[in-house]
Amino acid sequence: MEVSSILGAMVYGPGGAILGKFNEIALPEIKVKVQENKPTDGIGTRRLPALNLDPMEVTFKADGMRPDFHSMASNPFQEFGLQVRSNLMVSRGQGRALQKPVRLDLRGWFSSAKEGVLKQGEGANCEYKMEAMAVKLVVDGKEIRDIDIDNYIWRVDGVDLLEEFRKNLGIA
Repeated sequence: MEVSSILGAMVYGPGGAILGKFNEIALPEIKVKVQENKPTDGIGTRRLPALNLDPMEVTFKADGMRPDFHSMASNPFQEFGLQVRSNLMVSRGQGRALQKPVRLDLRGWFSSAKEGVLKQGEGANCEYKMEAMAVKLVVDGKEIRDIDIDNYIWRVDGVDLLEEFRKNLGIA
């Protein structure tokens, strides 16, 4: 039996600058919108995947304020590229666990920069929300998923799900 867990994460900003560790990073949910098909001669309704995704939102939570990150997150009119790097520990129950790199490339703009609540004797917890336009997940050098809304890219395990769609639009 294989058990795996992601341990630790560092966030890197434009130009590879280290933006630091965060308490929590809520990664985007990739949720496909569906369309219903109700044939007149059918006995039920079929739900089919549409070529639309729900918005992809990433939430960063931190103890205290990171001024560089905060100023970046306060500008909703600029897109930023961020990279989240983590470590995937895989244990097969036979001694030492394997360590594999995990990388999440993000491109988007920030819709929220919350300073948190100020209380005596406690630090403020800041929270930032990014609206991601592009999300790429790579584990141990293998591309798991690459979605880029603006450029009509949607790949899973190297398979281009939108190749025919781009050809039909004449943008292949």
